[in-house]
Amino acid sequence: MMSGRRANGLWWIGSVLVSWIAFSSAVFAQQKTATVAHIMKVRGKVTITSATGKTRAARMFRSVSDGETLTVPRGATVDLGFRKVGRLERISKPVTVKISAQGCRPASAVESVKLDDRRRKVFSSSIARVGKFGHRVGSVVTRGSSKQLPMVTPVIQSVVLAEVPSFSWSPAQGAVSYEVIVYSGASSKRRKWSTKTDKTRVAYAGKGRAGALRPGSTYRWEVIATLKDKSVKRILPAEGTGADEKLTFTVAPKALRQESREIQQLAASKNVTFMAMAGLWYMEKRAFDDAISVNEQLVKIQPDTDLFHAYLSRLYELAGRSGDSKAARKKAQALGYVFETDSKKKK
Repeated sequence: MMSGRRANGLWWIGSVLVSWIAFSSAVFAQQKTATVAHIMKVRGKVTITSATGKTRAARMFRSVSDGETLTVPRGATVDLGFRKVGRLERISKPVTVKISAQGCRPASAVESVKLDDRRRKVFSSSIARVGKFGHRVGSVVTRGSSKQLPMVTPVIQSVVLAEVPSFSWSPAQGAVSYEVIVYSGASSKRRKWSTKTDKTRVAYAGKGRAGALRPGSTYRWEVIATLKDKSVKRILPAEGTGADEKLTFTVAPKALRQESREIQQLAASKNVTFMAMAGLWYMEKRAFDDAISVNEQLVKIQPDTDLFHAYLSRLYELAGRSGDSKAARKKAQALGYVFETDSKKKK
Protein backbone atom coordinates (compact mmCIF):
# COMPACT_ATOMS: atom_id res chain seq x y z
CA MET A 1 0.00 0.00 0.00
CA MET A 2 1.31 3.44 -1.01
CA SER A 3 2.52 5.63 1.87
CA GLY A 4 1.03 9.10 2.38
CA ARG A 5 4.39 10.80 1.80
CA ARG A 6 4.90 8.99 -1.52
CA ALA A 7 1.35 9.78 -2.63
CA ASN A 8 1.84 13.47 -1.79
CA GLY A 9 5.12 13.48 -3.71
CA LEU A 10 3.55 12.00 -6.81
CA TRP A 11 0.64 14.45 -6.54
CA TRP A 12 3.12 17.36 -6.38
CA ILE A 13 5.05 16.09 -9.43
CA GLY A 14 1.80 15.61 -11.34
CA SER A 15 0.64 19.13 -10.49
CA VAL A 16 3.93 20.64 -11.64
CA LEU A 17 3.80 18.62 -14.87
CA VAL A 18 0.23 19.71 -15.64
CA SER A 19 1.09 23.34 -14.90
CA TRP A 20 4.16 23.16 -17.16
CA ILE A 21 2.15 21.66 -20.02
CA ALA A 22 -0.53 24.34 -19.65
CA PHE A 23 2.09 27.11 -19.54
CA SER A 24 3.98 25.72 -22.55
CA SER A 25 0.79 25.37 -24.56
CA ALA A 26 -0.13 28.96 -23.82
CA VAL A 27 3.32 30.21 -24.81
CA PHE A 28 3.41 28.22 -28.04
CA ALA A 29 -0.11 29.34 -28.88
CA GLN A 30 1.00 32.94 -28.53
CA GLN A 31 4.10 32.39 -30.64
CA LYS A 32 2.29 30.62 -33.45
CA THR A 33 0.62 33.22 -35.66
CA ALA A 34 -1.67 32.59 -38.59
CA THR A 35 -0.66 33.20 -42.19
CA VAL A 36 -2.91 35.94 -43.55
CA ALA A 37 -1.15 37.07 -46.73
CA HIS A 38 1.35 36.07 -49.39
CA ILE A 39 3.91 38.06 -51.34
CA MET A 40 2.60 38.16 -54.92
CA LYS A 41 5.27 40.45 -56.36
CA VAL A 42 8.38 42.09 -54.93
CA ARG A 43 11.00 44.46 -56.33
CA GLY A 44 13.79 45.84 -54.20
CA LYS A 45 14.89 45.03 -50.64
CA VAL A 46 11.55 44.73 -48.86
CA THR A 47 11.79 43.18 -45.37
CA ILE A 48 9.39 41.48 -42.95
CA THR A 49 9.78 41.68 -39.17
CA SER A 50 8.14 39.06 -36.95
CA ALA A 51 6.47 39.67 -33.59
CA THR A 52 9.68 38.49 -31.92
CA GLY A 53 11.78 41.04 -33.80
CA LYS A 54 13.38 38.71 -36.36
CA THR A 55 13.78 40.24 -39.81
CA ARG A 56 13.77 38.37 -43.13
CA ALA A 57 13.72 39.35 -46.79
CA ALA A 58 10.35 39.42 -48.53
CA ARG A 59 10.45 36.82 -51.31
CA MET A 60 8.02 35.81 -54.03
CA PHE A 61 5.10 33.66 -52.81
CA ARG A 62 6.38 33.58 -49.20
CA SER A 63 3.82 33.93 -46.42
CA VAL A 64 3.26 36.85 -44.06
CA SER A 65 1.64 36.32 -40.66
CA ASP A 66 -0.83 38.32 -38.65
CA GLY A 67 0.91 41.01 -36.59
CA GLU A 68 4.13 41.10 -38.61
CA THR A 69 5.41 44.37 -40.06
CA LEU A 70 6.58 44.95 -43.59
CA THR A 71 9.08 47.67 -44.51
CA VAL A 72 9.29 49.03 -48.05
CA PRO A 73 12.30 51.27 -48.80
CA ARG A 74 12.38 54.00 -51.43
CA GLY A 75 12.26 52.62 -54.97
CA ALA A 76 10.87 49.21 -53.92
CA THR A 77 7.44 47.73 -54.67
CA VAL A 78 5.49 44.84 -53.20
CA ASP A 79 2.10 43.24 -53.92
CA LEU A 80 0.34 41.38 -51.09
CA GLY A 81 -2.53 38.95 -51.58
CA PHE A 82 -5.05 38.61 -48.73
CA ARG A 83 -7.14 35.47 -49.16
CA LYS A 84 -9.76 36.07 -46.45
CA VAL A 85 -10.91 39.37 -47.93
CA GLY A 86 -9.93 38.51 -51.52
CA ARG A 87 -7.89 41.64 -51.93
CA LEU A 88 -4.64 42.51 -53.69
CA GLU A 89 -2.76 45.43 -52.14
CA ARG A 90 0.25 47.23 -53.56
CA ILE A 91 2.82 49.33 -51.72
CA SER A 92 5.09 51.45 -53.89
CA LYS A 93 6.30 54.15 -51.50
CA PRO A 94 8.69 54.09 -48.52
CA VAL A 95 6.66 52.99 -45.51
CA THR A 96 6.34 50.41 -42.73
CA VAL A 97 2.95 48.73 -42.39
CA LYS A 98 1.45 46.18 -40.02
CA ILE A 99 -0.16 43.08 -41.48
CA SER A 100 -3.59 41.80 -40.45
CA ALA A 101 -6.15 39.45 -41.98
CA GLN A 102 -8.07 42.48 -43.23
CA GLY A 103 -5.08 44.06 -44.98
CA CYS A 104 -2.21 46.45 -44.31
CA ARG A 105 -2.37 49.15 -41.65
CA PRO A 106 -2.43 52.06 -42.10
CA ALA A 107 -4.70 51.55 -45.12
CA SER A 108 -3.66 54.94 -46.48
CA ALA A 109 -0.18 53.55 -47.20
CA VAL A 110 -1.40 51.03 -49.76
CA GLU A 111 -3.08 50.98 -53.13
CA SER A 112 -5.86 48.43 -53.57
CA VAL A 113 -5.61 46.77 -56.99
CA LYS A 114 -9.07 46.56 -58.55
CA LEU A 115 -10.23 43.13 -59.66
CA ASP A 116 -13.37 42.44 -61.69
CA ASP A 117 -15.63 39.57 -60.61
CA ARG A 118 -14.05 37.00 -62.91
CA ARG A 119 -10.50 37.96 -62.01
CA ARG A 120 -11.40 38.05 -58.31
CA LYS A 121 -12.50 34.41 -58.50
CA VAL A 122 -9.24 33.42 -60.18
CA PHE A 123 -7.28 35.49 -57.67
CA SER A 124 -8.94 33.78 -54.70
CA SER A 125 -8.06 30.31 -55.99
CA SER A 126 -4.55 31.53 -56.85
CA ILE A 127 -3.94 32.65 -53.26
CA ALA A 128 -4.99 29.18 -52.08
CA ARG A 129 -2.60 27.67 -54.63
CA VAL A 130 0.25 29.88 -53.42
CA GLY A 131 -0.45 28.78 -49.85
CA LYS A 132 -0.39 25.13 -50.89
CA PHE A 133 2.72 25.21 -53.10
CA GLY A 134 4.29 28.67 -53.12
CA HIS A 135 8.08 28.80 -53.26
CA ARG A 136 8.55 25.03 -52.82
CA VAL A 137 9.44 24.25 -56.42
CA GLY A 138 9.63 20.49 -55.91
CA SER A 139 6.04 20.46 -54.61
CA VAL A 140 4.70 22.04 -57.78
CA VAL A 141 6.89 20.53 -60.47
CA THR A 142 7.69 16.86 -59.93
CA ARG A 143 9.73 14.62 -62.15
CA GLY A 144 8.61 11.10 -62.99
CA SER A 145 11.98 9.64 -63.97
CA SER A 146 15.59 9.77 -62.82
CA LYS A 147 16.86 9.37 -66.39
CA GLN A 148 17.67 12.11 -68.90
CA LEU A 149 14.39 12.85 -70.68
CA PRO A 150 14.20 13.61 -74.41
CA MET A 151 13.69 17.19 -75.58
CA VAL A 152 10.17 17.01 -76.97
CA THR A 153 6.83 18.77 -76.98
CA PRO A 154 4.38 18.03 -75.58
CA VAL A 155 6.51 17.57 -72.47
CA ILE A 156 6.28 13.94 -71.33
CA GLN A 157 3.27 13.20 -69.08
CA SER A 158 1.96 16.74 -69.49
CA VAL A 159 -1.55 18.04 -70.05
CA VAL A 160 -2.24 19.71 -73.40
CA LEU A 161 -4.64 22.65 -73.23
CA ALA A 162 -4.66 23.37 -76.97
CA GLU A 163 -7.37 21.72 -79.04
CA VAL A 164 -4.77 20.71 -81.62
CA PRO A 165 -1.44 19.61 -80.08
CA SER A 166 1.84 20.10 -81.93
CA PHE A 167 4.72 17.64 -81.75
CA SER A 168 8.40 18.58 -81.90
CA TRP A 169 11.66 16.73 -81.31
CA SER A 170 15.41 17.02 -81.83
CA PRO A 171 16.77 16.05 -85.27
CA ALA A 172 18.33 12.60 -85.53
CA GLN A 173 21.76 12.21 -87.11
CA GLY A 174 21.50 10.94 -90.67
CA ALA A 175 17.70 11.19 -90.81
CA VAL A 176 16.05 12.30 -94.06
CA SER A 177 12.43 12.01 -92.92
CA TYR A 178 10.29 11.12 -89.92
CA GLU A 179 7.02 9.35 -89.23
CA VAL A 180 4.99 10.48 -86.23
CA ILE A 181 2.57 7.91 -84.82
CA VAL A 182 -0.12 8.60 -82.22
CA TYR A 183 -1.69 5.57 -80.54
CA SER A 184 -5.24 5.26 -79.23
CA GLY A 185 -4.22 5.11 -75.57
CA ALA A 186 -1.28 5.20 -73.19
CA SER A 187 -0.77 1.42 -73.57
CA SER A 188 -2.56 0.83 -76.87
CA LYS A 189 -0.82 -0.58 -79.95
CA ARG A 190 -3.57 0.62 -82.29
CA ARG A 191 -2.70 3.62 -84.42
CA LYS A 192 -5.01 6.58 -84.12
CA TRP A 193 -3.13 8.86 -86.52
CA SER A 194 0.21 9.06 -88.28
CA THR A 195 1.98 11.32 -90.74
CA LYS A 196 5.33 11.62 -92.50
CA THR A 197 7.45 14.77 -92.65
CA ASP A 198 10.99 15.98 -93.33
CA LYS A 199 10.64 18.56 -90.52
CA THR A 200 11.05 18.13 -86.76
CA ARG A 201 7.70 19.71 -85.94
CA VAL A 202 4.19 18.74 -86.97
CA ALA A 203 0.64 19.53 -85.80
CA TYR A 204 -1.87 16.80 -85.06
CA ALA A 205 -4.31 16.44 -87.96
CA GLY A 206 -6.57 13.51 -87.14
CA LYS A 207 -9.85 13.74 -89.07
CA GLY A 208 -13.40 12.74 -88.28
CA ARG A 209 -14.73 10.87 -85.31
CA ALA A 210 -11.99 8.25 -85.44
CA GLY A 211 -9.23 10.84 -85.46
CA ALA A 212 -10.63 13.18 -82.81
CA LEU A 213 -8.74 13.39 -79.52
CA ARG A 214 -11.05 12.85 -76.54
CA PRO A 215 -10.87 15.39 -73.68
CA GLY A 216 -9.43 13.77 -70.56
CA SER A 217 -7.82 10.89 -72.47
CA THR A 218 -4.12 10.01 -72.46
CA TYR A 219 -2.27 9.14 -75.66
CA ARG A 220 1.12 7.71 -76.55
CA TRP A 221 3.25 8.81 -79.50
CA GLU A 222 6.44 7.76 -81.26
CA VAL A 223 8.80 9.07 -83.92
CA ILE A 224 10.36 6.75 -86.52
CA ALA A 225 13.29 8.09 -88.56
CA THR A 226 14.20 7.04 -92.09
CA LEU A 227 17.97 7.28 -92.52
CA LYS A 228 20.07 8.01 -95.61
CA ASP A 229 20.72 4.31 -96.19
CA LYS A 230 16.91 3.73 -96.31
CA SER A 231 16.89 1.93 -92.96
CA VAL A 232 14.36 2.93 -90.32
CA LYS A 233 14.90 3.47 -86.62
CA ARG A 234 12.66 4.44 -83.74
CA ILE A 235 14.20 7.54 -82.17
CA LEU A 236 11.43 8.47 -79.73
CA PRO A 237 11.28 6.80 -77.34
CA ALA A 238 14.80 5.58 -78.07
CA GLU A 239 15.02 1.88 -78.89
CA GLY A 240 15.54 -0.17 -75.72
CA THR A 241 13.74 2.40 -73.58
CA GLY A 242 11.64 1.02 -70.73
CA ALA A 243 7.88 1.31 -70.42
CA ASP A 244 8.21 4.06 -67.82
CA GLU A 245 9.75 6.35 -70.46
CA LYS A 246 6.83 6.32 -72.92
CA LEU A 247 5.99 9.60 -74.61
CA THR A 248 2.50 10.35 -73.35
CA PHE A 249 0.27 13.40 -73.10
CA THR A 250 -3.22 13.98 -71.78
CA VAL A 251 -5.81 16.08 -73.56
CA ALA A 252 -7.27 18.55 -71.07
CA PRO A 253 -10.82 17.76 -69.89
CA LYS A 254 -13.47 20.25 -71.07
CA ALA A 255 -13.81 21.88 -67.63
CA LEU A 256 -10.06 22.41 -67.38
CA ARG A 257 -9.89 23.85 -70.88
CA GLN A 258 -12.72 26.23 -70.02
CA GLU A 259 -10.90 27.33 -66.87
CA SER A 260 -7.70 27.81 -68.84
CA ARG A 261 -9.31 30.58 -70.92
CA GLU A 262 -9.39 32.82 -67.85
CA ILE A 263 -5.82 31.83 -67.02
CA GLN A 264 -4.66 32.65 -70.55
CA GLN A 265 -5.87 36.22 -70.03
CA LEU A 266 -3.70 36.47 -66.92
CA ALA A 267 -0.73 35.01 -68.80
CA ALA A 268 -1.12 37.61 -71.56
CA SER A 269 -1.65 40.55 -69.18
CA LYS A 270 2.04 41.63 -68.99
CA ASN A 271 1.37 42.13 -65.26
CA VAL A 272 3.97 40.19 -63.25
CA THR A 273 1.55 39.37 -60.42
CA PHE A 274 -1.10 37.95 -62.73
CA MET A 275 1.42 36.20 -64.96
CA ALA A 276 2.96 34.50 -61.92
CA MET A 277 -0.52 33.30 -60.90
CA ALA A 278 -1.00 31.85 -64.38
CA GLY A 279 2.39 30.15 -64.26
CA LEU A 280 1.59 28.48 -60.95
CA TRP A 281 -1.78 27.29 -62.28
CA TYR A 282 -0.14 25.79 -65.37
CA MET A 283 2.40 23.96 -63.24
CA GLU A 284 -0.19 22.55 -60.85
CA LYS A 285 -2.30 21.31 -63.77
CA ARG A 286 0.80 19.83 -65.47
CA ALA A 287 0.41 22.09 -68.52
CA PHE A 288 4.20 22.26 -68.64
CA ASP A 289 4.61 23.71 -72.13
CA ASP A 290 2.44 26.70 -71.17
CA ALA A 291 4.26 27.00 -67.83
CA ILE A 292 7.61 27.22 -69.61
CA SER A 293 6.31 29.94 -71.91
CA VAL A 294 5.02 32.11 -69.04
CA ASN A 295 8.11 31.71 -66.87
CA GLU A 296 10.40 32.51 -69.79
CA GLN A 297 8.54 35.80 -70.14
CA LEU A 298 8.70 36.44 -66.39
CA VAL A 299 12.49 36.10 -66.17
CA LYS A 300 12.79 38.68 -68.95
CA ILE A 301 10.43 41.14 -67.26
CA GLN A 302 11.75 40.58 -63.73
CA PRO A 303 15.15 38.85 -63.95
CA ASP A 304 16.01 39.45 -60.28
CA THR A 305 13.29 37.12 -58.92
CA ASP A 306 14.93 33.83 -57.93
CA LEU A 307 11.72 31.80 -57.93
CA PHE A 308 11.04 32.27 -61.65
CA HIS A 309 14.49 30.91 -62.50
CA ALA A 310 13.98 28.03 -60.04
CA TYR A 311 10.69 27.10 -61.70
CA LEU A 312 12.33 27.19 -65.13
CA SER A 313 15.12 24.92 -63.92
CA ARG A 314 12.65 22.17 -62.99
CA LEU A 315 10.48 22.74 -66.06
CA TYR A 316 13.45 22.57 -68.42
CA GLU A 317 14.51 19.36 -66.69
CA LEU A 318 11.12 17.83 -67.45
CA ALA A 319 11.36 19.03 -71.04
CA GLY A 320 14.73 17.35 -71.53
CA ARG A 321 16.57 20.67 -71.80
CA SER A 322 19.39 19.78 -69.40
CA GLY A 323 21.70 22.64 -70.42
CA ASP A 324 18.98 25.24 -69.96
CA SER A 325 17.98 23.59 -66.67
CA LYS A 326 21.50 23.88 -65.25
CA ALA A 327 21.80 27.52 -66.34
CA ALA A 328 18.46 28.44 -64.76
CA ARG A 329 19.37 26.60 -61.56
CA LYS A 330 22.69 28.44 -61.33
CA LYS A 331 20.93 31.79 -61.79
CA ALA A 332 18.33 30.96 -59.12
CA GLN A 333 21.04 29.99 -56.64
CA ALA A 334 23.00 33.18 -57.40
CA LEU A 335 19.87 35.15 -56.48
CA GLY A 336 19.55 33.30 -53.17
CA TYR A 337 17.16 30.43 -53.92
CA VAL A 338 17.86 27.22 -51.99
CA PHE A 339 16.66 24.05 -53.71
CA GLU A 340 15.44 21.14 -51.59
CA THR A 341 18.43 19.05 -52.67
CA ASP A 342 20.82 21.84 -51.65
CA SER A 343 19.41 22.03 -48.12
CA LYS A 344 19.63 18.23 -47.74
CA LYS A 345 23.28 18.25 -48.78
CA LYS A 346 24.10 20.84 -46.10
CA LYS A 347 22.59 18.57 -43.44
